[in-house]
Amino acid sequence: MMVNMIVNISKILAWVPMKYPTLSRGTFGSILKEIVESVVGPLIINVCEIAAFGALVGIVYAGFLYSSAMGDAGKAARGKKALKNSIIGAIITKAAATIGSYMALIANKGHDSAEGAAREISIQLAIWAGAFAVASIVYGAFMFASSAGDAGKAARGKNTIILACTGLIIIAAAEAILLYFLEKFGVS
Repeated sequence: MMVNMIVNISKILAWVPMKYPTLSRGTFGSILKEIVESVVGPLIINVCEIAAFGALVGIVYAGFLYSSAMGDAGKAARGKKALKNSIIGAIITKAAATIGSYMALIANKGHDSAEGAAREISIQLAIWAGAFAVASIVYGAFMFASSAGDAGKAARGKNTIILACTGLIIIAAAEAILLYFLEKFGVS
């Protein structure tokens, strides 16, 4: 097993100079950077796109199961479970894409300042918070639409929508304030 691993590593090391002849004179760091930029980055992006599509298909399928349950508790439970699993898959996919894009960002740009890296992190946090707020709006709308005359459930759905919209406004305002100050102090 160890011999196979060594053979595979030697094949990879022999493949890199053939694939990238200009790197044969480079350092190991430049070779690694080129591999991350040309192989790992696109691979992570493609895998995340496929997984995101799979999560979307799972969410549509779960909605179909739940909406076609017609009082069948087992089918409704399967729909809820499929929806929960699809949402978890979408969250994991977004987390992987965030980590992958941040790794590629570090490899490609090599931030010279902590402010530039902090800006990229704040963008990702805003995306995550915005996605959570939109999901909360959808959840509140679902609660409101499925209240079936239950005033308490309708009020909870309405409050969820109001709070999520307030969160979106706060996120947008925070990003605008951050951009203003970053431009004011000359941070790119």
